[in-house]
Amino acid sequence: MRRCAGVWRSEEEVFGCLFGRGPKGPRLLKKARAPVLLRPGGVEDALRQVLRALGRAPLVVSCRGQDLAVRCLRVPKLPERDVASAACWEMRLLLGERRERMVLRHAVLGPLGDGLGVLAAAVPEDLVRATLQPLGRPARAVDLEVGALWRAGVLAGAVPAEEPVALAAPSGPGAAVAVGRKFPEFALVLPGRGVRDLDRAVGYYESQERVKASARLWAGPEPPEGWGVLELPGLEPEFALAAGLAVWPWLEPRLDLMTRDMKEGARARQALPWLLVGVLAASSAGLGQVALLYRSQAARARAEAAALAPKVARSQQAEKEAAAFRSWADLASSFLASLQARSPLLEAVRLSVPPDAWLTRVDLLPAKAESKGKESGPTLPPAGGQLVVEGKSLSLSAAGVVRDGLRRSLGCEARVVQVSWDDSLGCYSFRVEACLEGGGGR
Repeated sequence: MRRCAGVWRSEEEVFGCLFGRGPKGPRLLKKARAPVLLRPGGVEDALRQVLRALGRAPLVVSCRGQDLAVRCLRVPKLPERDVASAACWEMRLLLGERRERMVLRHAVLGPLGDGLGVLAAAVPEDLVRATLQPLGRPARAVDLEVGALWRAGVLAGAVPAEEPVALAAPSGPGAAVAVGRKFPEFALVLPGRGVRDLDRAVGYYESQERVKASARLWAGPEPPEGWGVLELPGLEPEFALAAGLAVWPWLEPRLDLMTRDMKEGARARQALPWLLVGVLAASSAGLGQVALLYRSQAARARAEAAALAPKVARSQQAEKEAAAFRSWADLASSFLASLQARSPLLEAVRLSVPPDAWLTRVDLLPAKAESKGKESGPTLPPAGGQLVVEGKSLSLSAAGVVRDGLRRSLGCEARVVQVSWDDSLGCYSFRVEACLEGGGGR
């Protein structure tokens, strides 16, 4: 593919970039932008204006919505077919009992530790079709905004890096976040774009990997407090995602969410204008009446859309608020689902953690004990063992709740060793120690 166009839409504007293959990598050929007017057909008009300015070229767009799921997985080194099965299984486990038809896609990113890094996505098929509908022309691919964000980072020279880099970009009312070194190791779509939400997401990655992000870059105008701007040569920051979509043929990672039916439908739509020419030529006598009928129906549809606009706005606001509560619950459940079995001790620790806290370290320091032969089933450690629990919380009282929960469930002495406020993460850090003495305690 010699040229490719990428189009990305924000809440107020449509941005487009045209890139071509150059001797040193992709090079910018054109860029265009158009405002989205608040009236029926405003999005379609802005898209047509941008596509007309870019000219004819294969087109890549992105889809977004609260119903899509994206995860960075770590799987063993397996053949491609087994990797696809593992990614599909993980996403179906995350989705649960979803009845709508979903498009599942994955991309192998590269070696990660002793396994492979995989970017997996699950998107409702209706959401992909809704992305294609207003374009007015066939698309080459539909990708995720997270993938476009990372390719924009590669184009800007921000990645790959020796230390992890955090990238974020606006995604509707929320934000897309990707953190990693050579490729995304953590990806998430947040329902809000506040600096507290962004820092909490990056802080979660840092607490799991026990490493700090060397930079936090925002692919768009007006970066949040503490974040820098992702600068691309020859482009304003708001063109970052459009540029990431336009370099889809040459840079990784990339996904294509279009199904075979969607691509065949696009080819049929390309042939439709020639069919219409023949039909209109045969019915030219009644052309004026048909045009008048369609014009009146379009006017009626615009009036109905204007009347429904306030109700749609209220419904979208309610959906955003509900999604804010579901987002973090889905993130926690996706990690809990990967645990195949738990010992009684780990189960006791898990049940002691309140909803507004999460653990970053659980260590067991057993005392020396004499061998008493084989024992059946999981047992508590010998007398004098020490359990160390460290974590983060959004409230000061969470450490006491963990302490009391360990006392009740393990029947041992537990104490809060340290509680402190972390300004960089916007949460409390705590450490609780429990002395396991074979069932005693308060």
